[in-house]
Amino acid sequence: MTMRRWSLAMKGLLMAGLLVMALPASASALLIWPIHPVIENGRSATALWLENRGSEPTLIQLRIFDWQQRDGKDQYQSQDDLVGSPPMMEIAPGQQQLVRLIRRTSPPPSGGERAWRVILDEVPTSSSSDEPAGQTRAGVELQMRYSLPLFDYGEGAAPEDGAEASEVANMLGWRIIRENGRRYLEVRNRGERHARLTEVAFDQGATITKGLLGYVLADSYRRWPLEETTPGDTLFARVNGGEPVRLARWSSAP
Repeated sequence: MTMRRWSLAMKGLLMAGLLVMALPASASALLIWPIHPVIENGRSATALWLENRGSEPTLIQLRIFDWQQRDGKDQYQSQDDLVGSPPMMEIAPGQQQLVRLIRRTSPPPSGGERAWRVILDEVPTSSSSDEPAGQTRAGVELQMRYSLPLFDYGEGAAPEDGAEASEVANMLGWRIIRENGRRYLEVRNRGERHARLTEVAFDQGATITKGLLGYVLADSYRRWPLEETTPGDTLFARVNGGEPVRLARWSSAP
């Protein structure tokens, strides 16, 4: 399948940051942890836990995509380097399920990292045969999708923490661009580690988001549309959970 088709298939993924996402009362409520899974250097796997807090069994399909950023957008590609086990699971109400995320190839280069997206889809299990004869199911069958970032670390690299947040922030730069009549905030990352941006705001109180804006992967750049926000001359953000910092501004393309 082409990258364009994968990109379209992945459009609308729910970003990480929500622990519980509930369907109507008759369906499932899935708890997932950790929400920032990592494969630490020296290891080839990590664990993910799922818990069904609903009243009915839930069927989950797990897939893992290679995650890159091109032309300011997230790109997802199918791959075989990292797999999830089991790839399909049914979780009974009140039960937990352990999932192993296993890398089958060499680790990332020393000091570097590799990014993945873990996609969990709830698969509808009800059918018309569940309904009494002569009756038709009313309503809409909802299906939820959960998307988690997964980072794999090479030798000498470590998962994000507050102590390294300022170091990552120093590798970021931003600018405002116009494309097809729209304004965008572009943030570029010159470093070897990803940047998770939260609580992003311009000076004079022009807030872009109070929660998660998104990720800028290593040696990449990401763009976000500015629909109503009036850009200021200074941009502040929390980077990888650290204290709010002022990001450097680039007046031209780096």
